[in-house]
Amino acid sequence: MIRFSSALCAVCVFCLTGCQGNSVVQNKGPDAKVAGDKSEDKEMKFSLAKLREQDDQLVKAKKTYEELLQADPENADYNHRYGVVLFRLGRYEDGIEALRVADSTRPNDPEILNDLGFSCMVTGENTQAISVFETALEVDPQNERATNNLAMAHGYNGEFDEAYAIFQRIMTEAQAMSNLGYIATQSGRKEFAIECYSRALDLDPEMDEAKEALVQLADLERRIEQRRSIASESVSNAEKVIHASASVPAGQKNRVRQAN
Repeated sequence: MIRFSSALCAVCVFCLTGCQGNSVVQNKGPDAKVAGDKSEDKEMKFSLAKLREQDDQLVKAKKTYEELLQADPENADYNHRYGVVLFRLGRYEDGIEALRVADSTRPNDPEILNDLGFSCMVTGENTQAISVFETALEVDPQNERATNNLAMAHGYNGEFDEAYAIFQRIMTEAQAMSNLGYIATQSGRKEFAIECYSRALDLDPEMDEAKEALVQLADLERRIEQRRSIASESVSNAEKVIHASASVPAGQKNRVRQAN
């Protein structure tokens, strides 16, 4: 269900009349000029903040967004970008809160919904993320980003069949299977991930990302086995020492202590 704001926006139309045959000239006084200057200043600061964000100058971008929000705390654009920056800085709860303000101020904006849903997904709120992405797709059914994110959210929720079906709306079967392999890897489902990547290569033998993923998974398995072997050898050596110590007669143990 698409959500609509409960606030009503009243549009007022003013009819200006004057002497017949003469046009009405509006006089822009000092107040209008000041308002225009302030608006222009906000646009410049907003552009600067976005540039800093793009250049990964996140702390500086955050400060500029905060300055803008002091003057206009309900601005959807400011809250949207501010929320993304906070999230990238690791302040997840604050970031999601700013994105929720942006969503409440401008409901049904696919870009805001995408970022809000993605934030929920990253913090493990997969069911909430699914709901947000579905809303975004109700607004814009062709939105590929929302479709991809919805599939990911289902995958992280353990709903692999649903995720695979949704991926296939916007990509080939091989790509969908490779993406499923990525989600399985991130979820700790290594064996299932290997199955997915292997199936992706069966469908598209030239898929480099699947090849690389299988190599990385094989390398990970090799390192795990090495650690297991080292740990097993250490335990075995420790058991031998304990057994040898237990086999020494009590008198000999005393002589060993005295010698030390």
